Amino acid sequence: MRFVDRAAINRLVKNENRDLHVYLEYYLSAEAFTETDGMTREEVGKWYRANRGYLRANERGKFLIDEDARKFGIDTNKQKFFEQATTVDPQDADRVKLAQKLLTRYASDGPGEDVKLSVWKEWWTTNRDFLFFTDTGGFCWLIDPLAKSRGVPSASLRGPARASVE
Repeated sequence: MRFVDRAAINRLVKNENRDLHVYLEYYLSAEAFTETDGMTREEVGKWYRANRGYLRANERGKFLIDEDARKFGIDTNKQKFFEQATTVDPQDADRVKLAQKLLTRYASDGPGEDVKLSVWKEWWTTNRDFLFFTDTGGFCWLIDPLAKSRGVPSASLRGPARASVE
């Protein structure tokens, strides 16, 4: 599988020296490509901005739209994803099930698909400072084990701060 990040589409749109159609066909799954086929560079840019948070890679490393995420209306790569997904009205069984499915898909180290959203919220609250989203690592949220072991938020543990302490 090849590793690409979603920003590649944005770079493509901005680079007028690249053949938009050829590169979109390379980067996008057949379904996503069909959505953009025939669009101008500007229209593809609008499409990308509207769908960036729903893009993930298929088994061949091509971008597809996560229709579950689009239906739910959640940018899966933002921290607010957890807040929105864990605060669904418990009376809305379909939306709860969809939230559980998305949480499991994007945070596989979490408590699992068939647990209450309150358990997911507790997990997120415990781990939020140590979570980071990765495109090239599988389009998912991972826990930064070094940050967690040091009790330092992952966002603060950059550069020399990540170095081993002797």
